Amino acid sequence: MSVVLLIGATSAIGASLVRALATQGNELYLVGRNAERLAGVVEDAKLRGSKVIASMPVDLADLKNCEELKQWISAISEVEHAIILPGVLSDELGTLAQWSQDVMVNFTVPSFLARTISEKMSSQSEGGHLVLIGSVAGDRGRQSNGFYGSQKGALEIYAEALRHRTALKNCKVKVSFVKPGFVVSPMTAELKKNVLFSEPDQIAKKIVSLFSRGRSGVVYAPGWWRLIMLLIKLTPNFIFHRTRL
Repeated sequence: MSVVLLIGATSAIGASLVRALATQGNELYLVGRNAERLAGVVEDAKLRGSKVIASMPVDLADLKNCEELKQWISAISEVEHAIILPGVLSDELGTLAQWSQDVMVNFTVPSFLARTISEKMSSQSEGGHLVLIGSVAGDRGRQSNGFYGSQKGALEIYAEALRHRTALKNCKVKVSFVKPGFVVSPMTAELKKNVLFSEPDQIAKKIVSLFSRGRSGVVYAPGWWRLIMLLIKLTPNFIFHRTRL
């Protein structure tokens, strides 16, 4: 049994993670955007045998809420595992205001919270394991989701910086960055489904396994996305620029 902090508990993957973590009997601290859905997730976790220590509804696009969340996290006595997975799909033709808010939710706030949590874990004698959720969209700039992919790519670079920072401190903190491919969720509701789509439970299982394996670094979910994205990254521009990816 471990103490787990999950930020993004009301998303499709988040709810699946809560079910998986609750079944293991972990003690949970849960954060989600929608208060009503969060209450339902908390109740479900309790029915599955988990002890939900505390929960907090937060809109990560609100700076005041984020400062309150930082204080809430700092007050937790010890966090063994933490998962940060908020995200919104950006409109490639969005307004400046929309794009600014997207960056807050997809990059700025997750990075700020990751720094806060990694610093907390660095002060713990047994360290901890921090997992950030990105996307395969961040592997190469593509016309279909260039702005969203740029934010996820930036988040991956920051996760790498945190691994560097914790390594220099010689502390027992692991930082993982998980890149899911297409996932069946409200975010992808308008996309036509095919064999490349995964269910949220599949992604949750992959994430939870990182804690028992103690694995740091970059992880694709499912693993075969690593080969797909390698091929996309290696495609020469004179071919790539003729595609509609």
